[in-house]
Order: sequence, then C-alpha cells, then structure tokens
Amino acid sequence: MEILSIELMIVCQLIITLIVIVFILIFLKKLKTNVQDDVSGEIAEQVVNMLEPLIKDADSVAMTFENQIKEKHYLIKKLNERLAGSNF
Repeated sequence: MEILSIELMIVCQLIITLIVIVFILIFLKKLKTNVQDDVSGEIAEQVVNMLEPLIKDADSVAMTFENQIKEKHYLIKKLNERLAGSNF
C-alpha cells in the first residue's frame, strides 16, 4: 500500500511540474510578444521620423519639376505661335 501512495505522489509531482512548465512557457511567449510589439513600435516611429524630411523634400522637388514642365509647355506654345505667324 505504501508503494502505491509513493508512486501516486511521484505522478502527481510530475503532473504539477509539467503544468508549471507549461504556464511558464505561455508567460514567456506573451512577454516576448509584448516586448517585440514595443520594439516594433519604436522602430516604426524612428523610420517615419527619418523618412518624413525626405518625403517633404521629394514633394518640393516634384512641385518644382511640375512648374518647370508647365513653363516648358508655355514656351513651346509661344514658339509654335511665332513660327506659325512668320512666313518663310
């Protein structure tokens, strides 16, 4: 009878140990996920802060280019009008 109770105690201890290990693993996984989310958020913010001036500069260059294209079209139109008006 005593051997049966010792075996039962050992089995119970193993089960409890396995349950504790599973809970620890779950806790560590959640902790790792939370840390990764925090780090990901910080990195994303740093990237946005680095890219924001570049995007503003690119927008400024695009506007300048657009104005130059409009001026080119205006000059071509005026040149065509003058060429059409002159008789060779």
